Amino acid sequence: MEGDLDVGLLYRIMVRLGTLRNKNWGVSNDSDLLDLLSPAEQVVPQTEMLFRLERHVKFLEELGYLTVESQLMGGGFYGVRLTAGGQRFVQPELAEFGNAPLLPRVVESIESQILTYPEQSRGAFLFRLRESISQNSPELIAKLLVEVLPQMLSRTG
Repeated sequence: MEGDLDVGLLYRIMVRLGTLRNKNWGVSNDSDLLDLLSPAEQVVPQTEMLFRLERHVKFLEELGYLTVESQLMGGGFYGVRLTAGGQRFVQPELAEFGNAPLLPRVVESIESQILTYPEQSRGAFLFRLRESISQNSPELIAKLLVEVLPQMLSRTG
């Protein structure tokens, strides 16, 4: 069975709610989100648009990213606001609030997981990873993780 929730729409909803969180005490409703539907989805009757949007909002609510104060009769919803989990989603640096910094734990995890790879590949990768961190370069870290690590893994497999 093919899924029919649009991951892109889920992301757009969260971004929109993040931008609206400083307005109206962080409370939004369906009219704040309707324009996030694709142009093709906007040609159907409004009740269908609201139903589609509501299913996505309900999914995000069930994940704990937002709360919905009320479902309106005939479709629609009111009183949508981000939860603490939703706040962390739209502002990822909040995830470290009250916790140990994430980057050292990520580096430690990467290092422990690649111990089985050939020493030469492992050493070069770890050197480049630590060098990127020391240069405070998120772009280099991302490039290593996205491009170099998969190449290294394919050579050892």
